Amino acid sequence: MLIGLAIILVTAFLWSILGFLIVTPFTIFGLMFVLGKREWIKMAIISVAVTVVVFLAFRFLLGIEMPMGFLG
Repeated sequence: MLIGLAIILVTAFLWSILGFLIVTPFTIFGLMFVLGKREWIKMAIISVAVTVVVFLAFRFLLGIEMPMGFLG
């Protein structure tokens, strides 16, 4: 449980530096790993897919800019 909290804290720190699109897939992947998932390919696909869907939803449906870090 503390590892999950550490992942969230690192994500919060790196989000404005590296941006949503870079940090979020690693966060989702790490949290799935902590929760016991071990299907690496599926974890990677889900991490990237969730990140893209959330980014597009915030950007185009809600009109909210996500932190882009050095990309933006």
